[in-house]
Amino acid sequence: MMQNLGRNELIARYIKLRCGKTRTRKQVSSHIQVLARKKVREEHTKHKTENGLLPDTILPLTPKPRINGIQMPSSSPGHLPFDHTHLSASLSPTVAALSAASATSLVASPLHADAVAKDHLATQQLINKLQSTNPAILPAMCNPFWATNLQLPFQITSAVQDIKPPVTSLSCNTEFSNSRCIMSSDIELISFTAYVENAENGNRVNLVNIPGNPEDMENIKIDSIYEKYPNSLRELFQKCPKDRFYLAKCWANIEFEGDPKSLTYAVDAYYKSMKKFDIRVATQVCSFGTKAVEKIESFKPVNYNALVGPYTYNLENSSMCEYMTKFISELKKLQFQEWMNNVLENFTVLQIVSNKDTDETLLVMCFLFEVSEDQEANYSVFRLIE
Repeated sequence: MMQNLGRNELIARYIKLRCGKTRTRKQVSSHIQVLARKKVREEHTKHKTENGLLPDTILPLTPKPRINGIQMPSSSPGHLPFDHTHLSASLSPTVAALSAASATSLVASPLHADAVAKDHLATQQLINKLQSTNPAILPAMCNPFWATNLQLPFQITSAVQDIKPPVTSLSCNTEFSNSRCIMSSDIELISFTAYVENAENGNRVNLVNIPGNPEDMENIKIDSIYEKYPNSLRELFQKCPKDRFYLAKCWANIEFEGDPKSLTYAVDAYYKSMKKFDIRVATQVCSFGTKAVEKIESFKPVNYNALVGPYTYNLENSSMCEYMTKFISELKKLQFQEWMNNVLENFTVLQIVSNKDTDETLLVMCFLFEVSEDQEANYSVFRLIE
């Protein structure tokens, strides 16, 4: 049941979901005030130093009616509709949670319009390069990233019941799960690691690292993420037992260097089960809710000669597909982390573990991604419920 949470409590919960960091209500309130004052100072400074404007010519930082159209720079393809919520969604989660009046005032600066245009251009360049790898990528990828109904993570209103589940982020309606293991009645995930290894020096960097028993696990309604995945996810959830659906929000560490020819991108995943069967692992890379590429692998239990379990499954050094490796390589070329995260808003992975002989679905993992702010992979795991 949805708890009656205040604005700052909701913001604190959103920060926990997005960044994996715990904040109190007082910390949130203080941080919002500091950010608001800092943003106002930065706006005045930028206008004075970069544009050479006199104080009386600076655009007033007061609430204005919503801007319906902005002239984009020459690097942007034509005149595109613009809404302050699109800009807010590309800001940090805490800044995006400011009041509607504050968000509107930030858009008044042409500097922000230029940043959005550059953001769009960077996204388009990345998409164009990926098209050369897989020409069958969605036509929808050619749309501006803000045309996918980006919204504020939640609406700041006086009534808690006015808050609606966001389109591009997780629902605030969460409950703690009783289990801390990523498992179903048939199989359990021991660990999952995606990494890149440099053949020249042997250095290995974990892009994503998820243990099988995360510290905290909350419940999230699966309908809040349906649009990010193919319809097959909805169909599986409707016909399969509900104990086998999980969401992993990953903050990926992409701080690695090396000659692309010497880099190896791979995945290690380990499972165990008290039952004896061969498993099939289907990994789908999805863009704008549609499958772009899929890799299917089959594995036998390691101790398949044993009469009694547990039986273990070692998916070691499973190479990533060309689409995935090129995506990571091109993503690293973007100048700012906000640009990377905007691209990742519509990039997801769906992994389905099934019984090879019976096709029974054993475990379903949905992955969402952002770029880690520090040089360390982080994660949050959620159980998906109705």
